Amino acid sequence: MKGLSNYMGMSSDLDKLISKLDNIEKKAKRDIAKNGLNKGADIIKESVIEKAPEDTGKLKSSIDKGKYVGGQNASIQVGIFNGDEDVKRYAFYQNNGTERMVGKKFFNRGATQSKKEAVEVMKDTILNELGLK
Repeated sequence: MKGLSNYMGMSSDLDKLISKLDNIEKKAKRDIAKNGLNKGADIIKESVIEKAPEDTGKLKSSIDKGKYVGGQNASIQVGIFNGDEDVKRYAFYQNNGTERMVGKKFFNRGATQSKKEAVEVMKDTILNELGLK
């Protein structure tokens, strides 16, 4: 009976170890994905800034990355995160236009033109961090 008791104790310890290793693996995957998304978002952010109109410089300086949102569809948004309401309104009209002005679509153009490079950077980052490249 004593041998069975020791075995059950070791089994419990082994289950705890396996659980901890699974958690470490999940965290590592999240961190690798987050790092890849961050680098891809940097590429898109720089492209959007490059395409944005520059009058005072406030619009360009307000374009930034948002917070990482994890989960099944993890993402990082690029948008106006550092601007006041006037800058946000200016960005909206510059991007989308008005009845009298054609929008410059700088967000769309910046994101579209840098998408391929951003995906490549994300892929390379993930492969590098996994030691596969």
